[in-house]
Amino acid sequence: MKKIIILGWLFISFAGYSQKLNRAGKIVIDELPKAPDHEIIKENNKFRIYKDSLIFDGNVLYKLPDGYIANDETADDNPDRMNYYDLTGNLKVSLISPRIINFKISGNGNFAAFYNQQNILLVNLKNFFIDTLNGSHSFAFTSDEKLIYFDSRERIIVYDNYVYTSKEFPVMFLDFNSAILVITSEKIMKLTDSGFITVREFYGTFYDAMVIDNILYFVDKTSKRKDTNYRLFKTSDLVNYVIVEMLDYM
Repeated sequence: MKKIIILGWLFISFAGYSQKLNRAGKIVIDELPKAPDHEIIKENNKFRIYKDSLIFDGNVLYKLPDGYIANDETADDNPDRMNYYDLTGNLKVSLISPRIINFKISGNGNFAAFYNQQNILLVNLKNFFIDTLNGSHSFAFTSDEKLIYFDSRERIIVYDNYVYTSKEFPVMFLDFNSAILVITSEKIMKLTDSGFITVREFYGTFYDAMVIDNILYFVDKTSKRKDTNYRLFKTSDLVNYVIVEMLDYM
């Protein structure tokens, strides 16, 4: 029988919401649910997205400052497709790829990136120039819209024309208060002038992380036999860490 023991609770609140762990140990934001602003309908084996008076081909919608991206991401043998529309719903560019994995858009909406099972494709959304990068599904945009990614073939992290050797696979990249963080299964590292330095080692293994209101939240997972423990930590300076919630699954 699964037993849930809550040893603490989050009493930090920002503008009416708080951060907590769900039953799977993932970080969630406790807030009132918002009604979806679009509808996805499958018609004649084709997905379409309806938003107000606009219709897009695809099953995932992203709003940009000057347009929309509607991705058709499938799990079958058919290729995926990225469709770029202007604000009036006119299709401008369509990009076909074997797969669209871990699709991301930069903060100001100038770039998009995704993994196609072989490489990372970095798409300039202003002129639609595509840069093909040797990489993996581990990558992220920083606050200044630069891409940081892990090249699994060469075992290197590439960022801003710099290359850093990495024996460990980066599970996540985060831009935290002007610091670039690399999170592996065992630790959190920060980029410095001399390379990456370890700022935190996990008791167990990394499970989840999120930056909310300039505070880093991360989940440390430990397992022993059939028992699993999730601990949610927070830090604002990468020096002082506070545990704010624990979940024990037995």
